[in-house]
Amino acid sequence: MMELTQDVSWIAVIVGAVLAFFAGWAWYSPIGLGNRWAQGLGIDMGGKPPVTPMMLQGLGL
Repeated sequence: MMELTQDVSWIAVIVGAVLAFFAGWAWYSPIGLGNRWAQGLGIDMGGKPPVTPMMLQGLGL
């Protein structure tokens, strides 16, 4: 098992995960397409932020 992870660039993995998180934030925020996405799903963007899913995503990183 160590041979599989030995050649992995862990810095690249961490940077990629952080960039993916920020890309998702920009995409689903009101700056990006967040308003159209929320309107299409009938989600109220003015409500309380979903803290539990955000914490679970952070733990998944």
